Amino acid sequence: MNIHEFVNSLKQTKVFTTKQCIVIDNLLIYFNNLKVYKVIIAVNPNLMKKAKKLGLTSQYSTTFFDDVLITVPDVKNISKGRFIAMYNPNNGNCSIYEGEVTEQEQIEKFKRKQKL
Repeated sequence: MNIHEFVNSLKQTKVFTTKQCIVIDNLLIYFNNLKVYKVIIAVNPNLMKKAKKLGLTSQYSTTFFDDVLITVPDVKNISKGRFIAMYNPNNGNCSIYEGEVTEQEQIEKFKRKQKL
């Protein structure tokens, strides 16, 4: 399934609702080798009072997945590695960024900087 279909399936399974989209800034979709492992719903901090009425009690809510395979159209060189898709559910805009860095990768980068 492509990323737009994935977001629609999130709505269908009630991870978030169409009414809640009013207060949601972005969905942060974390994937590794095109397999989604985590989705974070980011609520606009200025709309928290309204968000609480709609059932979103915190600014960020996280849902974990067991490696759901997705495709991301029109983006090259993301089939391998960790990436984050910042998806706006109100207009369907999606931007892809480099993903999370593991603790081991952070340590290795730190050691390389120390040697320089």
